[in-house]
Amino acid sequence: MRKILDSLYFLGGILAAICLLLIVGIILAQITGRIFEFVVPSANKMAGFLMAGVIFLSLAYSFRAGSHIRVELILQFFGRPMKRVINFSCLVVAIGIISFMTWHFGDMVAKSLKYGDMSDGLFGVPLWLPQSVFVVGLGLFAVALIDDAVAVLLNKQTAFERASSEFSLTE
Repeated sequence: MRKILDSLYFLGGILAAICLLLIVGIILAQITGRIFEFVVPSANKMAGFLMAGVIFLSLAYSFRAGSHIRVELILQFFGRPMKRVINFSCLVVAIGIISFMTWHFGDMVAKSLKYGDMSDGLFGVPLWLPQSVFVVGLGLFAVALIDDAVAVLLNKQTAFERASSEFSLTE
């Protein structure tokens, strides 16, 4: 199960990196277009959709890598048992928020499909396509949060603890 989950998180990171490379391609096409006097239709719109892909698809991967901002100012005053309780409480709240967001975006995708919503601009894109990326990214993030909550319950090292111990400056 661990390999499957880590592969899913890694896949999200790879897809985010591909979105970033596509943004670079769009920018290079725009630069070339200015030199040779042609316009790349809806380039800004496509770059915006891809940037959303970068952000949402990388959430789970960056969380598991310990890259999310985490303030431990208060935690340093507590022992390990209390830290676990606080960690678990924060994870449960985060799971609730991210699950709600995933459901909400899923509902938005369903409505966009139902009504045939399209983006504006020269090159219309069915809005359910970029919106689906939100759902996939948030869904992966919810799974990563649940993964860490289970680790706390089983008294195992969380992804953040593992990442912070690997990059500790005190050792």
